[in-house]
Amino acid sequence: MRLMSARCEMDGQKGHAQHLPSAFGMKAGAERFPLMVLPQVSNVCNSRCVHCWFNANTDLRKRDGVRYMEPLLLRKIVDEMAQHTQTKPLMRITGTGEPLLMPGLDDELVRAAGEKGVRVAIITNGSLLVADRSRRLIDAGVEAIEISADAADAATYAKIRKGLNFETLLRNIDDALEHRDRRGEGTKILVSFVENPEQIDPDRVEAFWRTRVDNVIRRKFLTYGQLSESGYAKDTYLPTDQRVPCPYPFERMPITANGNVTFCNFDVADGHYMGNVGKQTIEEIWKNLAYEAWRQKILAGAYEELPLCSKCSDWKFKSWNYNFFKVLDEAAEPGLVVSAKK
Repeated sequence: MRLMSARCEMDGQKGHAQHLPSAFGMKAGAERFPLMVLPQVSNVCNSRCVHCWFNANTDLRKRDGVRYMEPLLLRKIVDEMAQHTQTKPLMRITGTGEPLLMPGLDDELVRAAGEKGVRVAIITNGSLLVADRSRRLIDAGVEAIEISADAADAATYAKIRKGLNFETLLRNIDDALEHRDRRGEGTKILVSFVENPEQIDPDRVEAFWRTRVDNVIRRKFLTYGQLSESGYAKDTYLPTDQRVPCPYPFERMPITANGNVTFCNFDVADGHYMGNVGKQTIEEIWKNLAYEAWRQKILAGAYEELPLCSKCSDWKFKSWNYNFFKVLDEAAEPGLVVSAKK
C-alpha cells in the first residue's frame, strides 16, 4: 500500500507530533490480516451512559436487528484468527451494549479462544464482573479486562453511568485483582474513562484509579455523529488545521453483531459495510477492493469523497501512536498510566 508522509514539522504544538507516525499507511503486520478484530457481541445494555451514542439515538438500539452475536459466528471469528497467530492479532470483545450480557460468552467462547492461542481482551462496564465471572475470564487466559469507569466517586458515577452502582464496581474490580494476583496469571486489569471536563475532573479520575489497577486509559470524548460536540476536550491529539488519515482502517476491523464489517467505528448508523464475516473470511474482506479503495482515498486526503469521512469531526482525536497495544505494553509494569497528556 502506498504510504503518505506525515508532515510532522507542521505539528509544533505540544502533544500533537507524537501522535503521528513517520508515514501513514498499513501498520506493520496488518498487510494480510487486521492487528485487532473487534466483535461487537451485544446490542443490549444495562446502563444509559450520558456520553454514549447508543443512548443518544434510540433507533440505533435496534441495530442489526439482533440482540447478541450468534455464538457460531463468534466461533468462526475465533477459528480464523487462530490461523493467523503468527502476527498475534488481538480479539477485543466489545459491543454497542454490554458484552457480558451475551449468554455463554465467558463460559465457552472466550475459553475456546484461549485454547486456540487467540489473544483476547474484553471491554465491560464492570457491573456484571462478579467474582465467578472475572475468575472464569482470568482462568481462561484473557489478556486484558478493561472496565469503563468514568468517575472517581459514587455521586458522579450515578450521573454518568446511569443504572449502575459505584460500590459494586469497586468490589468487582477488587475481586478480579485478588484472584489474578493469587493465581499469578498475566491478565491486565485496566480502567478507562471518557475525558469530558463538563462532567468530570479528568485528572482527579486518573489519580483515583492509577493506584488501584494496572493501567488507566484516558479516552477522548467522541460524538460518532450522534452527540453534541460540546463535550470535546479543549486540547486534541491532532492539530485542527491539518487533517490526517484515521488509523483505524489500517489496523483494526470492527464487526457488528450480525457480522457486518464497518470501515470505521464512526459508522454507527450509515451502514457502509465492507463485507460480512458470516459469508466471507476476515482476510478476504480486509484485502478486498472496496476496503482498499477507501483506504487510498483517505491517504490521498479525499475525505469529501467518502460519506463517513466527509461528516466526521472525531478524526482530530485519533492517535496513530498511542493505542490499546501501547496500553498493554505499558501495563506490563504496574503503576504506569497511559495519558492523553503525554
